[in-house]
Amino acid sequence: MTSGTAAVKTKTDTSDDKVDWIAEIRGLAVMLLAVFAFHSFIAKPFYIPSESMMPNLLVGDRLVAGTGARSASTSPRGATGG
Repeated sequence: MTSGTAAVKTKTDTSDDKVDWIAEIRGLAVMLLAVFAFHSFIAKPFYIPSESMMPNLLVGDRLVAGTGARSASTSPRGATGG
């Protein structure tokens, strides 16, 4: 039987532990831009907080409404539907 010694790792190079803050901030900015674009151009999430939409929607329901491309010239101001 041989007596072995466990290999002890010592950190001499600490460059692996540093955080690249520029990349982190860039990633956060891209994520915020994507969320803003989604809310503005694709769909917007809503939460039903009160009973004002009963019986079709219940309190606590969540829905996503499509924003769609609407032109201001297609309907007069204040028009609510077809």
